[in-house]
Amino acid sequence: MKRSDEIKNLEGRILKEEEIIEAKEKEILKIENKLLTSVEDIQSSEKILSKAGYYRRKIVRKLARHRFLFSVLVSLGGVLIWRGLWDITASLPVLKESVVALLLGFLILWLLERYAVE
Repeated sequence: MKRSDEIKNLEGRILKEEEIIEAKEKEILKIENKLLTSVEDIQSSEKILSKAGYYRRKIVRKLARHRFLFSVLVSLGGVLIWRGLWDITASLPVLKESVVALLLGFLILWLLERYAVE
């Protein structure tokens, strides 16, 4: 009798442990599914970026054949960057004074020259 009670008790504990393990496995499966969906999202994003890079290179190559149009676009890009930087620096109160802007410009150029890797 004593043995059979011990066996039943042991079987009950084993069943409880199995239920706990199964619950943990379900949690792990949920986490794995979330990871898989995020990996799939990353892979689809990489595909989109690689396609965008392909089309960008293709467009630039086509534009590069037309030298005048390409040089106009590059110049326009440079001018727009210059204008944006000009407007940003003009809106900063410290740089509204021309002398301060001039000194800061010289300081930047001096630092670039001094610490540039040769």
